[in-house]
Amino acid sequence: MTKVFVSWGWDLEDSKTFDSYFLASLKGKKIGYVPWAMPESRYKACLERIEGFLPKQDGFDVLCLDEKINYLSQKDLLQTLDAIYIGWGNTYRLMSLCRQNLFLHFLEIFVKLDKPIYWGSAWAILFGKSIHSAPDANITNLNEKESYWLGLFSNISFFCHYKTKNDWEILDYINSHKNPVIALPEGGWLVLQDWKYSVHGSFNVYLFLPWEEKQELCVWEGFTL
Repeated sequence: MTKVFVSWGWDLEDSKTFDSYFLASLKGKKIGYVPWAMPESRYKACLERIEGFLPKQDGFDVLCLDEKINYLSQKDLLQTLDAIYIGWGNTYRLMSLCRQNLFLHFLEIFVKLDKPIYWGSAWAILFGKSIHSAPDANITNLNEKESYWLGLFSNISFFCHYKTKNDWEILDYINSHKNPVIALPEGGWLVLQDWKYSVHGSFNVYLFLPWEEKQELCVWEGFTL
């Protein structure tokens, strides 16, 4: 099974060690970059930032994917891209665009092709079972069916930029949805391969389970769910 890299976000300096695991997983240097969680006016700046991490002089070819990408274009990209790098931003903007262009189906196939994907912040939330784990989800008008997303590997949802003060939001979500939540603080990352998670970064992450106390998962610790 492909390696999946789940991140609270991304920082060019702070995430160097974690990013090295992503680079080591690559079998080629053609990378699709998805900035859709950001306003379109910021795509260029986001791409320049990613190219600082994947520089052309090192042979990387970063393709910024258009949010209007159609099914036929996606089909071609399944063969030409070696990895997908998905950025941070507004989870709800991202959700709307993915519905419009059927991109989640593309990602499901990409995973089956055993190609790595890096999910950052807003995308990490879509990687999970339900978007209702996003901060301030209670202010949206999504019904239960609309809130369900990929859930590719388990019944887990994700909460990014976690701080202890967010415990009540997560517990409220769990009481309503009855599925586990992994909370990623800034500086906490996960790698998922063969149904096993491993914790990376400079901070531990937290696992919330229904009817149990939250568990602290230490850096370098592995676990399954």
